[in-house]
Amino acid sequence: MSGLWDQDAQTRRAMEARLFGRVQEHAMRAAHKFVTGSPVVLPPEFRLAVLKCRPNILDCLLDCMLLERPKFFPESIMGFLTCSTLSALFSCPLYSIPGVPTPNDGTFLSRGFKSVSQALQILTAQKEWSERIIGAYLKLEDEEDLAPSIALRENIRNLDVLLPEDPGRKKFYDDVMKNLGM
Repeated sequence: MSGLWDQDAQTRRAMEARLFGRVQEHAMRAAHKFVTGSPVVLPPEFRLAVLKCRPNILDCLLDCMLLERPKFFPESIMGFLTCSTLSALFSCPLYSIPGVPTPNDGTFLSRGFKSVSQALQILTAQKEWSERIIGAYLKLEDEEDLAPSIALRENIRNLDVLLPEDPGRKKFYDDVMKNLGM
């Protein structure tokens, strides 16, 4: 029985590209979950230890921020997840936010700031770190809103390249819109 995506070589390539984009996004979701630490927030000392052990993580994240949105997976939020993961690695302790009660222990206070400062030193030691962050910012700024927009819906609706004259096109569009929560 022939499915929607295995009709010919073109639709199989489109599905391969879409699945590859989804795998990339799921891998970044896992990294994001690990760093943001839901439901437990990782202490700055632990994040610093990770960066000291594997500083190449920063290079990978900086490179992932610059990846183009996959043509056959336009609803991907990989760029957003990557930026969020990178910023979470350098988040300041909650007690540094005005209005949040601070611990009385002075060594506890200085330890968190020291860890964030050392983590930022590791970031600034990376090759072309500032250019890559600026490039990612400009790329995300050029894209439409990170949340699915009307234009994105229209791009998904225009599936002639992906599913030429296929009766399953409307069902595919409806499934994507349902998954996007629209």
